[in-house]
Amino acid sequence: TGLADARSPKQLFVIGALLTAASNLAFAWCSSELYGALALRCLTGVCLALVYPIALRLAASWFESDRGWVLGWVIGALTLGS
Repeated sequence: TGLADARSPKQLFVIGALLTAASNLAFAWCSSELYGALALRCLTGVCLALVYPIALRLAASWFESDRGWVLGWVIGALTLGS
């Protein structure tokens, strides 16, 4: 969408992480209703779209040497976190 070019990547990362946490918390409270739970899991995935690419972009820009190793750690941490 080009949103990362129009806004600060750090700001989008924080917003995405907070929205992801809020949708996961709402999922914990709404686990008895199937359609609500499915909607919240989809919302979590949409919110993570603000986190994954920006985290990789930031990590790639911060580390010039050992970039592959750092990106592997970021992908592993994001996978475990989600």
